[in-house]
Amino acid sequence: MNKFTQLFVLLSFFALISCYDKALWKLNKNYMIDNNREVQVKFALKQNNLEYFSNLVEDIATPGSGMYGKYLSHDEIARIIAPSEGKVDSFISWLKMNGISDIKTVKTRDLIVVKMTIQQIKEIFNVELQSFKNKFNNKMIHRTLESNVVDRLPAEFRSMIDLIHGINDFPPLKNGHLKKLKEKQINDNIFLDKYMKNKENNNPYFVSARGNTDSSITVNWALSCSPNCSGYVLAEFSLTSSIDATTSDIKYQEINPNCMLGRCKTVITNVDYYIPYNISMRVTSNSTVSPVIFYDYVVVSTPAIIPNDLYDLYNIPRSIRITNPNITQCVVEFEQQYYSPSDLTLFANQMGVAPVPPITVIGPNDLSNPGVEANLDIQWILATGAGSPTTFWSIYANSTIEIDNILEWEYAIGNMTNPPLVNSLSYGMTEKNVDTYLGQGYLNRSNVEFQKLASMGLTVIIADGDTGANDLGPPPMSYGPNCFPSNPDWPSDSPYVTAVGSTFITPFSTELCYLDKEHGGIDCIAEPLGEVTTSVDAGITWTTGGGFSNMTSMPSYQTKVVNSYLSQKTSPLPPSTYFNKNGRAYPDVVAVGHNLETAFKGDFIPVDGTSASAPIFAGIVTLLNNERANHGMPPMGWINPMFYQLYEENPSLFQDVTVGKNRCGSVGYDPVCCDDGFECSPGFDTVSGMGSVNYEELRHAVVQQGHP
Repeated sequence: MNKFTQLFVLLSFFALISCYDKALWKLNKNYMIDNNREVQVKFALKQNNLEYFSNLVEDIATPGSGMYGKYLSHDEIARIIAPSEGKVDSFISWLKMNGISDIKTVKTRDLIVVKMTIQQIKEIFNVELQSFKNKFNNKMIHRTLESNVVDRLPAEFRSMIDLIHGINDFPPLKNGHLKKLKEKQINDNIFLDKYMKNKENNNPYFVSARGNTDSSITVNWALSCSPNCSGYVLAEFSLTSSIDATTSDIKYQEINPNCMLGRCKTVITNVDYYIPYNISMRVTSNSTVSPVIFYDYVVVSTPAIIPNDLYDLYNIPRSIRITNPNITQCVVEFEQQYYSPSDLTLFANQMGVAPVPPITVIGPNDLSNPGVEANLDIQWILATGAGSPTTFWSIYANSTIEIDNILEWEYAIGNMTNPPLVNSLSYGMTEKNVDTYLGQGYLNRSNVEFQKLASMGLTVIIADGDTGANDLGPPPMSYGPNCFPSNPDWPSDSPYVTAVGSTFITPFSTELCYLDKEHGGIDCIAEPLGEVTTSVDAGITWTTGGGFSNMTSMPSYQTKVVNSYLSQKTSPLPPSTYFNKNGRAYPDVVAVGHNLETAFKGDFIPVDGTSASAPIFAGIVTLLNNERANHGMPPMGWINPMFYQLYEENPSLFQDVTVGKNRCGSVGYDPVCCDDGFECSPGFDTVSGMGSVNYEELRHAVVQQGHP
């Protein structure tokens, strides 16, 4: 363990003890707390028989099992995992004796939700509550800094409590806001570092580059004369194909480019789609000619994607619609992400997926403040799951900067009578940080709650992250600029969810496209369109996730295919000390996640991310549920055991993605690459999983799994 790692571990430890993020919450010593104010407190009760329950859930989801498809009711789940009624009743009686009357127990009897006054919390837990103000929106919360409030309960109740929410837990910063806080500093550091390296000889340097949907590439670069740049400047760019078998050379120059304080932006037009370009530049400034400077990464421009592109790619009939009102789906949002009904109607009309089906909204949805993430999710789940009654589920947050409280959603949907069958979530964080920032035991509890949803016949789809195998980026959502060992993503690491990675569409989708001519390489520009996983190495500004969990064991349903991957010799694996070969491997599948046309505020913009791939795949699962319903069969529920079983029997049900790496990440648009990560290989791998779906083949397979 190096000094940086040791320091980070120590800082994480003290953050856990102090229980709050001082970058977000400020102690307000002068605020007079109203002791009569009511707050909500949740008591998550310890669950019983978890090994038995785990085996039962797997049987329910595995075709061929006698329990297959026999989903459990709330009462049946409660009889297995809930504490005894006597213990629960005793605890509730104690709460009532302390003057608490607003007490609710969920249907599975393993969570108690109460409303308590500040005074009651002080007296019951013998703690002092203090007032804390959010530094960015002035929201107030009242918390204690005591690290363990469970031990403040009477001795007879301590052993039955798993977690307590609402007394000493502080909503920490989410990744997006940390980027706002720290990205400028990080970018300035990158800028300064490059500036100092080039100052003496006045060399220009690249900052970042990205491909656009209109056959152009935007290059961000800088002059080391900053901030006193003046006079004549000529920037000359050269683009050459990085693929030996495909020739595409472009020369581009700009006189007195658009620069501010030495930072410049040049848009190079008329580039060829799909070609990964190497970029170099030479700058003449005040008669001084720089040497040729090379950008460290390739850059690719690809067209915008519409639903018809996916239908063709995944063999989905363009006219398919869901007509069964019981075949439902849902997108789940956090961070005050809201959707626009008018944008959804615009998308449906322009993309040929109208009419918009019934939309049920749970939680807040501020129509005056739509978000790109929310619009993306609901539009693209309806692009593939067209016609399905859809729920837009918005989990309340005090601000846009809180970490996603996925467990809150799990509690809520697990208590519903008729919950949506397929649920897409495009949120998460590094698994190593979950308990540190969300509370000790949070990760394990969320896994059991995912199990409960699986036992009820629900499907949960998770985006597997946009920062590669190493979850590069600032904490808490990521683990910092740490390349070794790998940093897996949560909740992609849960065996009870389906983790989805991202691809982009290109004809350069086989290894032959990238070989030198002398080694059999071919020009693939006219080849049929296929998929490559999104990555900085492939010319995209971000990288899809994937890897092995360090905290969750490998489930039995994927043991065979993962062991085959670990023993293959086609693609090199990282060092054995980099990853946990016995951990849950992810992603399970991939879908397109680059340049998805999305309606936003009355216009269309291309949007990227595994945030796009998850709802796209979720909609396809809804189509498969519809096929089963038409055959009188129950929904698929937790699909992983079935899909891996089908994959072992017939890999052609999925379209193998064999090109891609996930060693890189990015901070904003600044690429960052590590030495280690994973690579695609024929068959299952931890970049593309089993691959993308072949819908027409898969729909026949899922209706042949038999009735329960």
